[in-house]
Amino acid sequence: MTVASFFYVDGQSPLLYTYGMVAFTLLFGLMVWLVERPNTPLGKLVDMPLLRWLGKRSYGLFLWQYPVIYLFEQKGLLPLFGSPIAYYMTMVAVIVLLTIWTEAVTDWCIQHKRLSALC
Repeated sequence: MTVASFFYVDGQSPLLYTYGMVAFTLLFGLMVWLVERPNTPLGKLVDMPLLRWLGKRSYGLFLWQYPVIYLFEQKGLLPLFGSPIAYYMTMVAVIVLLTIWTEAVTDWCIQHKRLSALC
């Protein structure tokens, strides 16, 4: 619905700001309510193990994405890969691996009660 609205809703219409934003707020509120209920089809859809795993690590992924993208772009690594798809898949893999590594190091430091800079 959001994608369709992007193409079909006039952003200059006064009706959008009078009624449309309220409608979108209610619609997305309903969607959040349906997603948080595990017995609804939408709730079951987002309760997949992969999405749960990504959700638990989303902040780490967020923190690593900019430095990795910046380094890949600054070093001009695109020509080393045969296609842009391989380039971006490698970039995503590096971000995920760094996130997993960061979580492992953090967990190890906490378990061993070593909170110095290098554990």
